[in-house]
Amino acid sequence: MNSQPSISILTPVWNGLPFIKECVESVLQQEYHDFELLISDNSSTDGTLDYLDTIDDPRVKIFKQEHNLGIMGNVNFLFKNASAPICQILCADDYFTTSSSLTKVIKYWSRASPDIGFVSFGHCGTSNKKIIQFQTEYLPEVIEQDHAEICFFVFGNFPGNLSEVSVLTRLVTDGNNFKTKMDFAGDFDFWSRLSKAVKIGIQKDQIIYVRRHENTASNYGGLKGECYEQHVESYERLIDNLSQTYNRKQLIRYFHYGIYAYHYRVAIKSAWRGRFTYLKIMIKNDAKFLWPVWQRLLFTLPYTLFNRNQDLTFNLAKKILKSQAEEYKHLTLKSI
Repeated sequence: MNSQPSISILTPVWNGLPFIKECVESVLQQEYHDFELLISDNSSTDGTLDYLDTIDDPRVKIFKQEHNLGIMGNVNFLFKNASAPICQILCADDYFTTSSSLTKVIKYWSRASPDIGFVSFGHCGTSNKKIIQFQTEYLPEVIEQDHAEICFFVFGNFPGNLSEVSVLTRLVTDGNNFKTKMDFAGDFDFWSRLSKAVKIGIQKDQIIYVRRHENTASNYGGLKGECYEQHVESYERLIDNLSQTYNRKQLIRYFHYGIYAYHYRVAIKSAWRGRFTYLKIMIKNDAKFLWPVWQRLLFTLPYTLFNRNQDLTFNLAKKILKSQAEEYKHLTLKSI
């Protein structure tokens, strides 16, 4: 192995048993060997540290945090300690699907245009949600800088789970990082900010299995409205930037009918179980682009109750994208 590996695999973990074992084994079984695996334990208490002490491979470096850095703080730490020019994030719950997964990542970067900053793998699949279906066919293999923000606005965090993204290391260490206060929407915030400076690669190859279980951050996180507040902060930035080109009122309407209504639905479920914090957070938040409270609660209620499959917001999403379709003729689709 070279003194500087070709790629750094970054695995943040906190109370990762039993899944971390499968994660690490999938890395060590890769047919491509010129890598380093950096694992940062975020003060686990479930025996994860005992397992990490059993790993005996010179390519694996283990860091043990005395204090929990938070999800994004732990990710930032790993990037700062990566020695390769390319990083592949692999969260402790997830694993490489085949022994050739890393080979595909390396092959992609060997052929990629130098202005691509990060790439999302596994962008495919079916969904009963119309806008997600549309996203799969709409996004090209390379998203230009001047088109990325509207894609983030309409489709949300389309790069997917952290584990599905490979990125040039310097883009996270040269004055950029994930916001540590955004434990639940920090990836969406960071990728959307970074997309103004670099192109995004989109690949359909599913090289990583992203595990869904009740203890994942996306399930337990944001139960008190934290994710909503973080989304408001990111979408406010996107709306301000996009208003120079797109109809601001239309953007704000889409936010309320789509993103706000989604959180409203979660808040109502939480209140039904006797937990009202989420709903109170949504009512108290007074970001300048938000509608008045009564308008938010009244006008978005139909979308909260009847838009689970995104039928009610689908046409508005297409309308927003179509307003700039002439500028992006390479995205000629029958469905626009």
